[in-house]
Amino acid sequence: MERQSPLEGLLKWKKQKLPQVLSILKGTSVGMFLQNCQFVEGVLQGVKPDHLIAVVNNHIFYLASHQILALSKNAKSYNFKPVFVPYLERVQFGIS
Repeated sequence: MERQSPLEGLLKWKKQKLPQVLSILKGTSVGMFLQNCQFVEGVLQGVKPDHLIAVVNNHIFYLASHQILALSKNAKSYNFKPVFVPYLERVQFGIS
């Protein structure tokens, strides 16, 4: 039995599992860092093994998987509750 290199294993995993993982983000706003220092932000519409489909400014874009360096879910969509943190004031220490 021939042993595969770690790089071959990673590429095989990426081809099989990455579309499954990214399909969770369908319909959400995502940012994609592409080759040549490009950044695209849009709504992820579809995930295929070799490309992603996104709507950017009401236009559909097909982005090749090999050109995407990083992808992140838009942090604006998280619902954070504001937390009040009281700051110490000079009066509390008896300093006027």
